[in-house]
Amino acid sequence: MRKAADTVSSARRPDRRAVGLSTFRITLIGFAAALVGGFLIELGEFSGLSSGQVLRDIAASFDLPVLAGSATVLSVMLLAMTAAIAAFTARLVPSGRSVLVVLAVLSFVLALDDQFLWHERGLPRATGLPEEAFLAVYACWGGLVVFMALKEHGLAPLTGLIPAIFFVALSVVADLELLGDSSYATEDLLKIAGFAAWAAFWISFCAERIRTPDLRL
Repeated sequence: MRKAADTVSSARRPDRRAVGLSTFRITLIGFAAALVGGFLIELGEFSGLSSGQVLRDIAASFDLPVLAGSATVLSVMLLAMTAAIAAFTARLVPSGRSVLVVLAVLSFVLALDDQFLWHERGLPRATGLPEEAFLAVYACWGGLVVFMALKEHGLAPLTGLIPAIFFVALSVVADLELLGDSSYATEDLLKIAGFAAWAAFWISFCAERIRTPDLRL
């Protein structure tokens, strides 16, 4: 009886080597994040910003109301959350992970784009290409995600994506003023609605994949 109890206790005791390795990796990730912060400081100083302006909140740095830019922050949070959950699910569930990997990268890139104005300012200035070219790239990338998901799971489980696609498409139409002048509020509210629907669908999709990893949805 005592031997059995010792066996159970040993099975429950964590592997010290595994815990140490995990701590080491987490420490490296912390250092990597700090290096990214240092790189952003250097970029900011190159653009005429002080280190404090790069590191501190925008409202605090430039004496703006605390709600300044909050809609963009919400969009970035929704996309980053989608990317993180998709990456976590892809790591956890090996079968059919390619869709989730492409989704995670796309959502993360869109979050960076929304935060740093890549398709609106940075990339057009760097390449000379119009904003529409980069929107087309994102549209094709999103289409690839949908196509891969359709090929893997069929149409029925993906009908929940329709609202997300609809809202995002309308926000692009408003952004490019294809149907006449529109306010920033119209574009940004449609974008938030689209990203929220995008996040809600993929979070529920990932939850189902984790619950039933071998099930074709």
